[in-house]
Amino acid sequence: ENAVGHYRFHYDVNGLFENRLIPGVTELLRGVKNAGIPAYVVTSKSESTAIRIVEHFSLTPFFLRVYGSQPDGTLSAMRALIASVLKREALDPNEVLMIGDRHHDIDGGRIQGIPVVFVTWGFSWPHEYEGAQAVGQVDRDPVAPEQDQAQTLGRALRVHFQVIHQHLQHGGRGVPDRDLAGLH
Repeated sequence: ENAVGHYRFHYDVNGLFENRLIPGVTELLRGVKNAGIPAYVVTSKSESTAIRIVEHFSLTPFFLRVYGSQPDGTLSAMRALIASVLKREALDPNEVLMIGDRHHDIDGGRIQGIPVVFVTWGFSWPHEYEGAQAVGQVDRDPVAPEQDQAQTLGRALRVHFQVIHQHLQHGGRGVPDRDLAGLH
């Protein structure tokens, strides 16, 4: 318990700013916004911490709202947080695509009927995708120089839009696996 408290204190003071943006992510988010696609941050981090991170990296203009867990521990499970966001924002799960880097994202989205694309450039462990029911996966190229990661992000965005398009073509009932060939 003391170790967890110490970690949270350090993270809230300094740790949250020890991150760095993946090269190209600002351009990616700008493209999403310019395309008129509403975007939200939905994270199991505390909402106040998530807001501070988004503000620190000047990403606030790209998101309609930042959602996270509450100080009393409510909404700390992704499935509950996603359900809350869907309700508060009056979003139809058939018209939403979630992008996640942890198995909790995939599971939480699936439980709420939202297709999830798993991205490996976040903080996931290599085994997290195994057995998960994501509709697609976009890998970060480990040998490409950082400045080339924007190309990977652009490819990821194209995959995300292909998945949304295919999902909606099937009336939101899910996308047959054969239709996702080549997206992984």
